[in-house]
Amino acid sequence: MDIGLQAYNFCLEADAMRIKHVEQSLTDAAKQARTSIKSTKKENEEEYLSRERQLFMVQGEQINVNHIRYDNTKSTTYISPPQNEKFRLDYADGCVFGPLSIDVVIVAGLKVVFQIFGETTDYSARSLSNSQFDGILGMGYPSLSRFRKIPGFNNLPVFNNLLEQHKEFRHVFGFYLNRDFSSAMGGELILGGSNFAHYEGEFTYVNVTHKAYWQFTMDKVQINGNNLCANGCQTIVDTGNSLIAGPPFDIAVINREIGVNDDGTVDCNEISNLPDINFVLGDKTFKTHW
Repeated sequence: MDIGLQAYNFCLEADAMRIKHVEQSLTDAAKQARTSIKSTKKENEEEYLSRERQLFMVQGEQINVNHIRYDNTKSTTYISPPQNEKFRLDYADGCVFGPLSIDVVIVAGLKVVFQIFGETTDYSARSLSNSQFDGILGMGYPSLSRFRKIPGFNNLPVFNNLLEQHKEFRHVFGFYLNRDFSSAMGGELILGGSNFAHYEGEFTYVNVTHKAYWQFTMDKVQINGNNLCANGCQTIVDTGNSLIAGPPFDIAVINREIGVNDDGTVDCNEISNLPDINFVLGDKTFKTHW
């Protein structure tokens, strides 16, 4: 995996447990990352339904939101699991649930056959109503899968199945998040490589310490002479989150140094005056640039 670290503008809400990044939605920033579910009409008319997403997408008339929807009745490659398996995924603001399905997924022109995914027929997650994305494509390790095993099919996420079925494909993916909020392109998910237009120099590599989330050892965090995580600590990179979470004491120090108010926010007019926060990974320092 190529991990390109880049600084972002932050307008911060914070409490003793977390710092929220409220200027950039990571899911919106990846809106250029497109996956297709191939839905072939029975009259042999092919539709390629564009998706962003363990893979789930919106389906069903009971979801009254403005999304492109997957319709398994219009696909000749759709396979219904033998025991009508269901799924449920819980998020901070609610959950999504519905049936598991099997179909052909097309990623940048490459077919992934017999892919298991979830069709969201109902939900309580408020973010789904207001979001631009039509679903979620999980990029974590297979051990995180919440989908029940279906006999006769593997339970691998899309990217792992892509690697299994296309041996020539590089075992690399990367994210780019655009700092220019006026741009129509919020960002990119690059599969099989990295986009040289979005970075300079070389990547810094760190070893994955536990193959579930993308977990590794961070050397330390520095702010105004304070060394946090001073003896190293386990860290997770999660593009599905728009916040920074950590031990209460360490987060409290960061909140103090950046001047968090009693209501848990930082005055965005003071962003340019905030101190740098340095994240040290692989003996290299990455600075925030407010």
